[in-house]
Amino acid sequence: MWFARASRIVQAEASVGVARANQLPALSGSFGIENDRIPGTRVAPTFYAGALTASYVFDFWGQFRRATEAARANLLGTRYAAYLVETTLISEVATAYFELRRFDSPLDFSKQSVLSDQDSVRINTINYKGGEYAITDVYQAQLLLQQAEAEVISLTQSIEQTENELSILLGRNPGPLREEWLSWIKRI
Repeated sequence: MWFARASRIVQAEASVGVARANQLPALSGSFGIENDRIPGTRVAPTFYAGALTASYVFDFWGQFRRATEAARANLLGTRYAAYLVETTLISEVATAYFELRRFDSPLDFSKQSVLSDQDSVRINTINYKGGEYAITDVYQAQLLLQQAEAEVISLTQSIEQTENELSILLGRNPGPLREEWLSWIKRI
C-alpha cells in the first residue's frame, strides 16, 4: 500500500517536471567521427561532424503554462488522496481498537454473572429438593444462567469479529490479536 501511494506521488511529480520542461528551450546536439580508408593508400582521411540545435516554442496562448498548472493540481490531488487514505486507515484502526476495548469490561462482568448464576442454580436446586423453594425458583435461576452464558458467547463473538477487522486493517490475516499488536496499536 505504501509503495503504491509513493509511486503515484512520484509519477505525479514526474508529470509536473515533464509539463514544466515544455516551457523551457530545447537543446540537442550530435557529434560524429568518420574515418574512410581509400584503397591503395595509407592515408585515411578523418571527418569530424558536429551539430547543435536549439529550439523554443513561444507559449502565446498559455498552453504549456496551463498544462503545468494542471499537472501541479494533479500532484496536489494525489498527495491529498494519499493523506486522506492514511488518515482514514488510522481512524478506522483507532475506532476498531476502542471498540475492542469497550467489550472487555462487559465480558468480565458477564463471566462473573455466569459464576454467580451457577451458584444460584445450585442453591435453588438444593432448597427445592429440601422443600423450601418452588420449582419456578429453580427455573428462574436456570434462565438467568442461560442469559448470562448467551451474553458471554455474544461478547466473545463480537470480540473475535473486531479482532478480525483490526487484523485486516493492519494488513494481517484475520485472527486473534496478540498483546504485542495491541500495545503497538496504542502507540499509533
